[in-house]
Amino acid sequence: MSDYLPISTDHLPAPADGRGLAAPHAGDLRWSDVVALYLTNASRSGSENTRRAYRRHLEAFAAVPLEVGDAALPPIHHLGDVTAVHLMGWRAYVMGRDGLSAGSRAQAIAALRGFMRYAGTQGWHSIPSDRWRENLTMPPADAERPFSVLSDVEVVRILEAVESAQTPTGRARSTERRRRDRAILTVMLGGGLRAAEVVGLEVRDVTAGEGGTVLAVRGKGGKSRPVPVRDEVAGSVFEYLAATGRRLGDRGALFTREGDRSGKGLTTRAVGMLVSEYAQAAGIAVNERAISPHSTRHTYAVRAARAGASVETLRRLLGHSSVATTGKYLDHLELADLRDASPPMPTATLAGLAGSSPSVCA
Repeated sequence: MSDYLPISTDHLPAPADGRGLAAPHAGDLRWSDVVALYLTNASRSGSENTRRAYRRHLEAFAAVPLEVGDAALPPIHHLGDVTAVHLMGWRAYVMGRDGLSAGSRAQAIAALRGFMRYAGTQGWHSIPSDRWRENLTMPPADAERPFSVLSDVEVVRILEAVESAQTPTGRARSTERRRRDRAILTVMLGGGLRAAEVVGLEVRDVTAGEGGTVLAVRGKGGKSRPVPVRDEVAGSVFEYLAATGRRLGDRGALFTREGDRSGKGLTTRAVGMLVSEYAQAAGIAVNERAISPHSTRHTYAVRAARAGASVETLRRLLGHSSVATTGKYLDHLELADLRDASPPMPTATLAGLAGSSPSVCA
């Protein structure tokens, strides 16, 4: 099945042969218009954060001055202005920028590759696929693990840092703020949620019953999944709700700004800053060891694996489409973990085993 949706071009002039939008007609379209069409119609999946990032990269492609060698390339105002040399110039620009992480460079190139692939299927350009693929070659993958995993001791230290946090004037933070921040951290560390999933939670997404508490999480691509959480995680959420005067079943975002009763939620940026702040307060984010919301997600995955969760169970809890993605989270497991997982040899004597029938493995 294709990853693409049919694009709507009803407002555009159709070519005479009626076969759809051909390259000569598409070339007259403003770059901003085709970018909007692509992001609106092109992908069946992907988070809103990814689409926003792709928009920034595609807009930058037309806005920044591109060069190849010593030659400045003509500006891009319309789709027809884009040439294979512009693609080469974009890759050189991205790879030469200081301060960009390997992941950001890869995303900037992937955004334009995705656009070129889709635009080609629509007949929007005539650049051969082997040419644009060559000029937009993906950079080699970074061998280093981008996310740190917290130890159990560090998890405790981060949660303790919430209780001792102070305002910029040196006063203790309000009960509501402390309970909110602790609830956010426990949901991330005890539920494995992404930052976007945390801010997307509503009060009515929390259900409690005899079987325990479950979060109805909306993940990437609009896919929903149930995430059961332990009593200590649920307790933090309930304490926060009590501090805000709300109850289960109420409408509005679960996590809001302090004192805000409008139901408007936090931003993913705010959650990222919160995680970083408490990691630093706990003395963890040192020696260039950055702790991010995805670090808490990796921490959850590793702790669950150590507790005996199978890869398939983890896949469902984390909301992954493929176990291959889940497997990458488990690369953090150390040799000691692998040794503990190795099955012991049977303790019966060889004589006692001699009469047993071998089982057949399918």
